[in-house]
Amino acid sequence: MIDWAHYVAEVHFPSVVERGRVRTSPVRPSGPNRETRMRSAVLSSDRQLAVFDLEHTLIASNVVDSYAWLASRHIEADRRVGFVADLIGSAPRWLALDRRDRGDFLRSFYRRYEGASVDQVRADAMDLFHQFLLPRSFPSGLARVRHHRRLGHRTLLITGALDVVVEPLAPLFDDVVCAHLSAVNPDARLAAIARRRGWLVEHWKRASGGTASFLPLGSLEKKSLVADPGAGGSR
Repeated sequence: MIDWAHYVAEVHFPSVVERGRVRTSPVRPSGPNRETRMRSAVLSSDRQLAVFDLEHTLIASNVVDSYAWLASRHIEADRRVGFVADLIGSAPRWLALDRRDRGDFLRSFYRRYEGASVDQVRADAMDLFHQFLLPRSFPSGLARVRHHRRLGHRTLLITGALDVVVEPLAPLFDDVVCAHLSAVNPDARLAAIARRRGWLVEHWKRASGGTASFLPLGSLEKKSLVADPGAGGSR
């Protein structure tokens, strides 16, 4: 049995009116917001892999900044203006190349390191990190990497930066994918590093006609340019 008068007047009509009214105040959802829910999902113990970029993700810098710092460190003051002008003048071409293909840009740009000493670049890269890159880092980003490690997640860094630049950050990650410069005519220590990292090693022959000597001496000239130690002075 249904009391229609009661149902229509006390149940049906009030519910229709309630749902048809225009809300004048926002409804606040209960529970965590979307950002909190997404963060919880990212930091879930079920997640297995956390992937990070370097430039403008963990550090507010790029490959051009790193090169400019490393290269300018050994440039005399009177040549720095020309160095800066060259970088600025090349910027439009690099930007266009980067927009077309990131890999092509990196391969083209890294040719600027041609002829540089690997040991010197590696030594300077440590100072680059502490003096230039670390002050431009995002501490919250680095802390997030450590948080993932504590949760047991596998951490991966993928970047176009050089290996010598990212070496100080390598302990934070299980795997690092980055750019490598080729090892040419390496000494024993560099050859060992190249084999371990899978670098291409090429052995080039020396020009023919040269003679090996314990102490290379210049050809004898008529007038000596160096004082004879036994003569008591120079002439």
